[in-house]
Amino acid sequence: MPGTEFYPFRRLAVDHMIVGTSRIWWEMHRDFLDPEPHIFQLQVGNTGLPNATDWQDVGTPVINGYFALDDEQREGNYGKRLITHYRVKLTTSKGLYVSMPVSTYGELNEKDWVFAREIVRKEGLRHDLVSREGYLLKRRRFGESCTRCLDPLTGEITDSNCPECGGTGFQSGWHPPVPLRLDMSPEVIVELRKATEPPGPSRPTDLKGRIRGFPQVNKEDVWIDAKSDQRWYLHEVYHMAEWRGVPLVVQVGMRLAPYTDYVYKIEIGGEDAEFNTSDLPTTGNGDVRVDHDYCEPDYLQYTDAEGCGIVGATILAFTKEDYDAGIRSPERAVATSSTTANGRWAFAMLLCQCVDYVLVFEKTGCYGPDTIEITPTPECQSSICSEVSSVSSEISSESSQISSSSSFWSV
Repeated sequence: MPGTEFYPFRRLAVDHMIVGTSRIWWEMHRDFLDPEPHIFQLQVGNTGLPNATDWQDVGTPVINGYFALDDEQREGNYGKRLITHYRVKLTTSKGLYVSMPVSTYGELNEKDWVFAREIVRKEGLRHDLVSREGYLLKRRRFGESCTRCLDPLTGEITDSNCPECGGTGFQSGWHPPVPLRLDMSPEVIVELRKATEPPGPSRPTDLKGRIRGFPQVNKEDVWIDAKSDQRWYLHEVYHMAEWRGVPLVVQVGMRLAPYTDYVYKIEIGGEDAEFNTSDLPTTGNGDVRVDHDYCEPDYLQYTDAEGCGIVGATILAFTKEDYDAGIRSPERAVATSSTTANGRWAFAMLLCQCVDYVLVFEKTGCYGPDTIEITPTPECQSSICSEVSSVSSEISSESSQISSSSSFWSV
């Protein structure tokens, strides 16, 4: 795919089968010289966003290989659009690297891939000149169902402003925002003069927008104007340009969300905390609530060395006994969460009082793992928190390296 080049991966492609075995193969940059063994882990998700929280491992790791197989049918139960995405995680003795996601729309040979990459590059130059800066909010379509607003008989959403799911029907509602530039069609302002309507200028709420084909967008996703903070629902998606079935340029129909809509409550970065964390959905079976405001406001917020929130990181809670014994796989975590804008938590954890826990923060290939030890008490404010360890990892790119912060909370 032309949008998947990300050092040290040069290409990532999928030979997709709806019923059968899909083959995912990759090509590394020629100047990648990390010593072997190279351990590749295939991952699958449904959003195609690097910072999405739905990535899952597929199969066993591949050692010093160049392809992996997925024999599970992942399409067919969720409509008629290909939404499955793959990526590859590489572990070497020198670091951890993660490829960009790739869709299942088609596989391009070397010549076609070069042509398509050039089209995408020139489309990016066009966006540099005419497009608006903004963010894409992808609606969550899979996961744990909301326990507050779904009708128990019909499964219908009964509250479009539900604080737990944001009107999506799934807990945590929306994936973390990602930057996305969009070229919006000109607006037309009309003057209302009828006696039955309030006088004054009005504007249409339906417009067209043009974006690149990466990441993939779907109906009911939301685009946010970075300057005006107006939020637009995407209600139509057209492929304006394709190369052998692979979408390169996309046109979207946009409908302005009413200013009372829940999507205006979603943080996109830089805002002060404004919502009561008691509204957060929870994981775990304990009796003490732990989230980013534990002990004091934003005490467990996950930030980098400059204090900027880290979006899309996972948070795993282990009992200290298990953690010290080396039991650290995600399946053994007693509670989980992830970070949204500003590094705040998407889920609160319910942990047992007076039990020692280790919280592990990590954004694969970018930040962490960073750990902190807590011993929850009902009072929360008087709980003792002490840092256990912080291990920094680096992600390499062709032109730069990004290092994780060794301290991510403020006291």
